[in-house]
Amino acid sequence: MLLGALALSGCGGSDAPAGTGTTSTGAATPATGSRPVRVVHSILPMALAGDDSKDMVAAMRQAIEEHGADQGAVHVELAPDSDSGADGSSDPLRTGAVARRVVAEPTSIGIIGSLTSSGSKAMAPVTNRAHLPIVGIAATAVGLTRRADGAPGMPLDVAPTGKPNLVRLVPNDARQSLALSAYMMEESIGDLVILHDGQTYGAGLAAALRHDAPRAGIKVHAVNVMATDRDAAPAARAASLSLSDTTRTPAVLIACNS
Repeated sequence: MLLGALALSGCGGSDAPAGTGTTSTGAATPATGSRPVRVVHSILPMALAGDDSKDMVAAMRQAIEEHGADQGAVHVELAPDSDSGADGSSDPLRTGAVARRVVAEPTSIGIIGSLTSSGSKAMAPVTNRAHLPIVGIAATAVGLTRRADGAPGMPLDVAPTGKPNLVRLVPNDARQSLALSAYMMEESIGDLVILHDGQTYGAGLAAALRHDAPRAGIKVHAVNVMATDRDAAPAARAASLSLSDTTRTPAVLIACNS
């Protein structure tokens, strides 16, 4: 129910009747005798994250409406628990706290989120030990599902029990790196500086590009870590100036969570 009806919502509905009414707030009314269970979504506040987050939450609610909140002896409820701060930034410490709150609630059956790779990595081991599924709706870091040493199985820092409980709904950074390298080659970009924020997504994509870009004929001049994502603009300008003497078109790629 968690993966099929909620995570993949928006891919087509069901003609089966929901079998429930709705309250004045739009939440489904539990059928008599059904036990309530929660699916928690953890994404940035809608006012800060924009239309993408609004669409995601709307799709989750639509999935429950189309498939029915009452599934056998249980009544599925969608509950929000944001992992972001007042400025809209995602912090792994807050994300881990969300996971611990969800695990501590007996009615929880899984989490959809976080939007970031670092957030999903912080959540995953907590939910893995509790045997709760987590759906990474926008998490692309390769290390979430692949071990650094190339050995089979899940990374133990993500799945300490050794049993997978995280599924991603988007391609990983290895695919993104190959696509970016091919695009830069088509655009005749020959020189590249990579800036990243040192977090799970940024560092992972930077490492992949450092490997893939030279194979596309692109010289990687430097891979630098930014103190914060707010340093991106001045760092990009400085990197561009440092390549001003090259005869080819310089490019600066910035990889960060926000």
